Amino acid sequence: MISSTKDHQPTIRQVEDCICELDYSGAIGILELALRSVGPVQDSEPDCLKMRLLYGECCYVVGRWDRAQREFERILERRQGLQWETADPNWETIIRALIGQAELQSKRGDSESSMNLLGEARRLAQEKE
Repeated sequence: MISSTKDHQPTIRQVEDCICELDYSGAIGILELALRSVGPVQDSEPDCLKMRLLYGECCYVVGRWDRAQREFERILERRQGLQWETADPNWETIIRALIGQAELQSKRGDSESSMNLLGEARRLAQEKE
């Protein structure tokens, strides 16, 4: 099991390298393996949330929209307990998950939901400026 936040950085870098090479399937494989070893407590750590975000974004790109939506929703469930301070490392992940969810809703033809999610992402981003 992954024991601390610092242990996630090599995985995140490896995934980001795959994404830069447009190897989304490779990134998904790495993330699936890493996320299997994340416990419920660790799942709220900033790097674990970032891995979930990257997983959702990669799933979106390869057309695994249902999986992407589940990951974005999982991230967004955690926003209720976050402290929205400028220094909180989770706010960017939450905003990106909102944008990802908005893109999915748009692709599925739900423009109203998409616009609402984008509005929420914009509002949160403006609060962080």
